[in-house]
Amino acid sequence: MKSWEADEVYLVFRAPTHRAFPWTYVFPGGRIDPSDREVEVLDPEGACPHDYVAAARELFEEVGVLPAVRRCGGPVDPGELPALRRALLAGELSFSRVMSALGAVVDGRTLLPLGVKTTPRFFDVRFRNRFFLAVLPEGQEPAVVPGELESGLWIRADEAVRRFEAGDLPLVPPVLGLLEILAGHRPDQSLERLRQYDDEKLRDLPLIARFSPEVYIFPASARTLPPAWSTNTYVVGRDRLLVVDPATSDQHEGDQLLALISSLSARGGSLEAIVLTHHHPDHLGALHRVLERFPAPVWAHRLTAERLADVEVSRFLEDGETIDLGDGGAVRVIHTPGHAPGHVCLLQQKFGGLIVGDMVSTTSTIIIDPPEGDLVQYLASLAKLMALDARVLYPGHGIPTRTVRQTLQWYLDHRARREQQVLDGLDRTWKALDALVPEVYSDEPVSSHRYAARNLLATLLKLQQDGRAERDEGGRWRRR
Repeated sequence: MKSWEADEVYLVFRAPTHRAFPWTYVFPGGRIDPSDREVEVLDPEGACPHDYVAAARELFEEVGVLPAVRRCGGPVDPGELPALRRALLAGELSFSRVMSALGAVVDGRTLLPLGVKTTPRFFDVRFRNRFFLAVLPEGQEPAVVPGELESGLWIRADEAVRRFEAGDLPLVPPVLGLLEILAGHRPDQSLERLRQYDDEKLRDLPLIARFSPEVYIFPASARTLPPAWSTNTYVVGRDRLLVVDPATSDQHEGDQLLALISSLSARGGSLEAIVLTHHHPDHLGALHRVLERFPAPVWAHRLTAERLADVEVSRFLEDGETIDLGDGGAVRVIHTPGHAPGHVCLLQQKFGGLIVGDMVSTTSTIIIDPPEGDLVQYLASLAKLMALDARVLYPGHGIPTRTVRQTLQWYLDHRARREQQVLDGLDRTWKALDALVPEVYSDEPVSSHRYAARNLLATLLKLQQDGRAERDEGGRWRRR
């Protein structure tokens, strides 16, 4: 914060090459380093001492601000900080050596611990994030060194929230949540509410995670295929809501999904329909529970409806049609066969959110399982998505990403590499599918080979269609 009297916060913009949330504004921060335990903290209260040290070190590394005090009790000299920061970033000094050179300790009195937020269940590995509130030390100014970060800006909390809702300021969920609490209030007036933004204090409330306007994400456990273990449900819109892929089969998480829909309805939204991206059961686990609580029509592609014996689909979605959600909001339907014949994606017309179901995952590759899976169609569908003006990619499995074109291109490149590996594994002698799997997928664990075999068959069928491979009556393959 710039001061206790203003609600201006400092945000940093992550570069496109950053591994976590590229092209997004976040608070300065990072992970704990083992060496953080070597640095002394003055008066740490409410959090582990190494949490304080990690916060101070990351703040110094990323923006050049150091919440510290000399051992003699006086402030650190701001004029000494730039050279020490350069040495730290160059690896010439450790953070403990920096503090020794200053004769200083981390000033725990200036770092006020807030809540702890853990990353949602997008992955089996989750990260615990401790937030602190700090006011800019006198005489210091933040400055970003281009690299992992591109820039930084001071902005009022209410202005940041307004720009996010307009689609102009990309934020991640915990940053947005904290800014919403700060908006319109002085930091000292919001301190207790900021401390309530914590996993333990909010554990009975439904998860509401947002990466862009009018898309709410509910990641929950589902009966899916490894390495994924969760499936994302999306609620899209504001005036009129679409629930996309009510996936979870867990009783408690199903209750939380119902609570999420109820909370959005209480804000003035009405449930327009439940949309299914495709027919696979790991995307339908809570469908009947949602319908019991919120009677609403089910919409899907005709080829999906044909594969759902116990679901009445009242509207067949067609490629290119637009679903009006009121107040200027609309989504376009894109038919994307390949993973499943009736697979559809949804594109927000106004904000560029692209819900892709099982076209793309950010946890693994996608299984193309013949005969319903068709690699030729799948590649054409990927190319179709590449041509869209999308800003955020929302997968059925894994965390959303703003690297839309890069992610789609990676999938195209990956399939091209696998296809070449399959060709390299074929020769003029006949080979059984089981013999080809360990050769082509030598980079994958043996436990995944039964799934890899389905992708391999899809690739061989494409090569056969292209006239570059042939199959005999016994199911063996060779190069043509």
